[in-house]
Amino acid sequence: MIEVSKKAGDMIKDFMTNRHGPTTVRILLQSC
Repeated sequence: MIEVSKKAGDMIKDFMTNRHGPTTVRILLQSC
C-alpha cells in the first residue's frame, strides 16, 4: 500500500509539473 501511495504521489507531481491536465487525472482514476 505504501509503495502504491509513493507511486501515486510521484505521478501526481509529474502531472502537476508537466500540466497534462484532465487526461492524466482520468488515467489515475482509471488505474484505481
